[in-house]
Amino acid sequence: MRTRLILIATLALLPALTAGSIVVSGAGLAAQPQHSVGQPVWAIQLRPADPAPAPPAGRDDSAPLPTPDIRRGRDAAPVPPPGPPQRSPEAVPAPKKEATPQPKSGPQQATPKGDRNGHPKATAKQPHEKISKGLAVVQPRTAKEREKALTDLYAHLATADDEAKAKSVARSIERLWLSSGSDTVNLLMQRAMEASHAKNNELALKLLDAAVGLSPDYAEAWNRRAYVFFLENNVERALGDLRRVLALDPNHYKALDGLANILKDIGRKKDALKAARQLYDVHPFSDGAKQMVDDLAREVEGRGI
Repeated sequence: MRTRLILIATLALLPALTAGSIVVSGAGLAAQPQHSVGQPVWAIQLRPADPAPAPPAGRDDSAPLPTPDIRRGRDAAPVPPPGPPQRSPEAVPAPKKEATPQPKSGPQQATPKGDRNGHPKATAKQPHEKISKGLAVVQPRTAKEREKALTDLYAHLATADDEAKAKSVARSIERLWLSSGSDTVNLLMQRAMEASHAKNNELALKLLDAAVGLSPDYAEAWNRRAYVFFLENNVERALGDLRRVLALDPNHYKALDGLANILKDIGRKKDALKAARQLYDVHPFSDGAKQMVDDLAREVEGRGI
């Protein structure tokens, strides 16, 4: 009977043995080929069935797949088993970059909106522009404008409250003196001054002769030539040019100063006193003007100012 049962079982398993393996689901049995020397080609070995294959590592149909770690060239770690929630490496926030400390500053002032032309509007908080304390003199375009500008400046000079203001006005006056209205005469004047500074008085006189010849009404050309004549000890020619200057510009204080000093040196002290007083009236802060008036007044009239 036992032999018969084995034969029946063998016949029943023959198709599976031919295929190479069999798993009996209900009985938990399995058959697989065995190749061993000295044993039958097929033998039956009963063993527990292999457990069902587990899902691939890292796969969880109930949760989304983790993001691959592409920076390392491999997939992310498997999803951990259920338990307390854990943060995956990808979920760890990157360290925050520390902000560079900025220097502290006071409250920012709002920029004022511009006008219709796009220019910024002035506000009470905006700093005011510095205003020059000197006199603003527009460069005259005609001889008439130049004469009017000089007249106004001479009035400011005569009534100056202090020496600083007087010097500021004097600088404006002397700039107008150098403006002849002719580019040629201006160039001749410049070259003559350069020659004079180089002690080339002969050349300076030739240049100034040309200047007064081209512009005989230009007072400063006569004044410069008078100075060069004085350097050459030609007193008579110097006095003649100075008188010409004062005929064109009675308030030319440099000419008045030169005239007073030359007249004093040659002993014409009464005429010198007259010129010195006129100088003091035009430019009260002229260097040495008041002292010269006092000295000459004591010599001529026996008293000071």
